[in-house]
Amino acid sequence: MVVVGLGIAAALGAPKPGAAQDVDQHQRWASATWTDDLNFFSMNALLGGLAAGVQRVLHHGSFAEGFTRGALGGGVSYLGKRTAVARFSGAGFLGREVNAVGASITRNAALGVGILDTLVLPVGPVLAFVDPRHIAGSRLRLDLNQAYWLAYALTEKRLALDWSRTLSAGAPVFQATRAVKERGKATDGIMVGGMVVMSPSLDGTIDDVFAHERVHVLQRDFIETALGVPLEGWAASKLRLGRVPLFDRVVPGVGYLPFDYLLVGPWKRSQRLYEVEAYFLETRR
Repeated sequence: MVVVGLGIAAALGAPKPGAAQDVDQHQRWASATWTDDLNFFSMNALLGGLAAGVQRVLHHGSFAEGFTRGALGGGVSYLGKRTAVARFSGAGFLGREVNAVGASITRNAALGVGILDTLVLPVGPVLAFVDPRHIAGSRLRLDLNQAYWLAYALTEKRLALDWSRTLSAGAPVFQATRAVKERGKATDGIMVGGMVVMSPSLDGTIDDVFAHERVHVLQRDFIETALGVPLEGWAASKLRLGRVPLFDRVVPGVGYLPFDYLLVGPWKRSQRLYEVEAYFLETRR
């Protein structure tokens, strides 16, 4: 997953043919079985369990209780990812909301409230904080990070909004007029600020690339909801930002970055945990 600091301007390089995908990774998972699915499901459950368990301890609660319920959220999140990579129109949107329910379960477990006490559902750059018991009391909060990158992309001449894929993915999707670069290397697509940017001339690989980047959107969503938003809330309370007008209507959208780096780190692309999962899932139909 690409961190915000990369920037789209740096990612758009000189005109080149679309970069080939990591063929070894793609071929590796082409013959994957249900046991591989189970392994990735378990990985997501473990991540959700640890995220909720540790936070529950910080709130002076039970690690075991937080871990168990957080693991449920991680498992639901994985089901959302599996749905998002399906090859039907709207799969990305549906999978993104299922993933959001899983992230919300993990967040609620960390807070020690009911499993579905509050659902944090992404709608473009907006987060809907929904209380299923009191829909009228739901709140909309603008993710400033996502809003910034969306505004930038809409005004960038080298990018064109792909409406059909945007509606299908449930997240902004842009087509670049030249090859996209990540950390100086050409790539077929990137996810930045909750949106997808794809290189031109993908030909027969476009469906796989699109599915791959949809996974990255959901990965970011999960980390931001389960870990980032709570971190931002804690920081806001310490800085007493609650007194700032309209602050309760926005979220910074950058709280996921420290956790994102732990999972992305300095490793080669093909070795990153998030990339391995995305390569695996793009082969699932």
